[in-house]
Amino acid sequence: MGFASEVLELLLDSKHIANKPPGPGAGNWEIWRAYMRLKRLRLSNSGGDVRLLGFQVRYLDPVNLARLFREIFVNRLYDVPLGLDAPMIVDCGSNIGMSILFFKNLYPRATVIGFEPNPLTYPVLRHNVEQNQLPDATLHQ
Repeated sequence: MGFASEVLELLLDSKHIANKPPGPGAGNWEIWRAYMRLKRLRLSNSGGDVRLLGFQVRYLDPVNLARLFREIFVNRLYDVPLGLDAPMIVDCGSNIGMSILFFKNLYPRATVIGFEPNPLTYPVLRHNVEQNQLPDATLHQ
């Protein structure tokens, strides 16, 4: 991605974050700070651990982590008003658990059932759920 494309993406994503309506979960400033941290992290080429929005997140690939964060927390692909304080959420294809972290951020009392068939990704998902001591989160491979 060229410099101009990177700048345009940064501006559009920053606008998207700023336009997030107030509500439960992390605020605009916290999401923007985590987004910028991941922009810097993409320069590395190995897995590791990073703290995002109060969660400790293990990842396999920084580019994939940044993409997941952008889709889920910045573009808010899973942001649907559930109208409940403690909904039951079934997450098919949980990957490393960013979607589960998103739902638990919005709905801390939610029951989440996550499925991840990939044998390389599943241990990272399990680690992320256990590391963050997410109540009422059940995982299946």
